[in-house]
Amino acid sequence: MKSSSARTLVRSIVAVNALIIAIVLGGCFAERSSAVDPRLDQPWLGPGRRATGIIVRSKDYLSSVYWIEWETSPGRRIHSGTITPRLEGWLRQCGAWDQLGNLGGNGKVASLNRELSIVSLHPTVVLMGAPARTSYHTWEMAVPQPTELTRGFLYGTQPTWSPDVAWFSPELRIRPTPVEFDASGVGRIPMPWGELVLRRDGDRWDVQAEAGGDGKPAKESPRIASE
Repeated sequence: MKSSSARTLVRSIVAVNALIIAIVLGGCFAERSSAVDPRLDQPWLGPGRRATGIIVRSKDYLSSVYWIEWETSPGRRIHSGTITPRLEGWLRQCGAWDQLGNLGGNGKVASLNRELSIVSLHPTVVLMGAPARTSYHTWEMAVPQPTELTRGFLYGTQPTWSPDVAWFSPELRIRPTPVEFDASGVGRIPMPWGELVLRRDGDRWDVQAEAGGDGKPAKESPRIASE
C-alpha cells in the first residue's frame, strides 16, 4: 500500500514538473506572425515613396505583444523599437525631452504635452504639434494596431493640426525648430531629396514628400555643449 502511494506521489511530482517545463518553454519560444499594416499614411522614404508597415505579433504561453516594423527596401526592415530610443536620446541631448511632460521610467505610465509624429524615415523626421491627448506606456504596445509607439511617439503623415508646429531630425542634426510657412500657409521642411510639404486638411496636417525645393539642405542646429 505504501509502495503504491509512493508511486502515485512520484507520478504527481513528474506531472507537475512537466507542466512547469511546458509553461517555461512556452514563454521562451514565442510564436511570431506578421501582417501588413492597413494604414495608408506610412512615413515617407522620399518623393512618392512610403515605407511599408508590418505589424508583428509575438505570442507565448502567457500573452501576445505587437509592434511595427517598416520595410524600407526589399528584405530590409527597421524595428520601431530601435528608432524611438534614438529619438528620445536626441531630444535629451538637445535639452528638450524634460520639457515635454511627466515622463515615467520603463514600464511606467507617462504623459507628453506635445504630439510627436514620425513622418519620414529617410532621414527620420518628427513633427512636434498639438497637445498630446493621452498618457502612454513606455513598454512595447500590446494592441493589434500599435499606432502609438514606445516612449509616446506616433507615426503617420496626417498628424493633428496645430498652429505652432515644430520638427526635429537626429540624422540631420536638427534640434526642435519651428516649421517655416509661406504666405499661403504652406509649410516646408528641406530634405536631402527635396522637401516635406505641410498643408492643412481640416483638423489634420497633410504631409507630402515632394522633389524640388530650393536645393538647400536643412541647416544644422548649433552644436550642443555636451557633444
